[in-house]
Amino acid sequence: DPAGVRIRTARGVSIVVDGVNLHRPFFSNAGAPMELEGFTVKRGAGNNGGGVGANGPLTLTNMVFDANVGTVSGGAVTAGSSLTITSSSFTNNHTLNGNGGAVMYLGLSGAAGIVNSTFTANHAVSSDFAQGGGVYNQGDMAVTSSAFTSNSSQWGGDGVSNAGGMTLTSSTFDDNYPNNAVRNGPSASMFIVQSTIKGSRIGARGVLNDGSLKLDGSTVTGNQGGGVLNAAFASVTTVNS
Repeated sequence: DPAGVRIRTARGVSIVVDGVNLHRPFFSNAGAPMELEGFTVKRGAGNNGGGVGANGPLTLTNMVFDANVGTVSGGAVTAGSSLTITSSSFTNNHTLNGNGGAVMYLGLSGAAGIVNSTFTANHAVSSDFAQGGGVYNQGDMAVTSSAFTSNSSQWGGDGVSNAGGMTLTSSTFDDNYPNNAVRNGPSASMFIVQSTIKGSRIGARGVLNDGSLKLDGSTVTGNQGGGVLNAAFASVTTVNS
């Protein structure tokens, strides 16, 4: 429908949309907005976005994404246009051959915001260089008051990997592995504010920076592979961190 789709559940009603590991439950064409609120999407399977593939604006509120598979990228969600995620959880989603174990944001238009959401045990896998176990960003994205726990990737950014512009505010990263909890890619910019990055394991470091990084009022501690690795020609600025 070019006018878009809005699906909301009534308060107190539990609905589960199950793709039975065969189908992607939700897809939108370019320009068509989609709003989903208050239910669970599980065991979806699709090439870009196992649970949701959105080419138009996408809004997710109070959603649960569990055990979805992106056969290319975006285990649970791939979004090309503006993206808003609020009070949602992403657990046990993964890719088979690409970036964004839970969420892949292409950033072709608009911007993305993630607020008060959790990303747990999501995985970015491929035969090559999969990044962003929780989230992979190619556009402009702000993440606020969110938690990334026990996510993993094959190449880096076990919690988040950024290839665009990203701000992380009041968020926590814990027990992500085995590369680095946060990766800021070449020519990318990242601002980490009042956030904590800790407990990365299996030799993983807290942050790998290949671009422009600023930390303000943030803590990077207790990561097995060290705190922040700043690559050659990259820049890092710390304030009260």
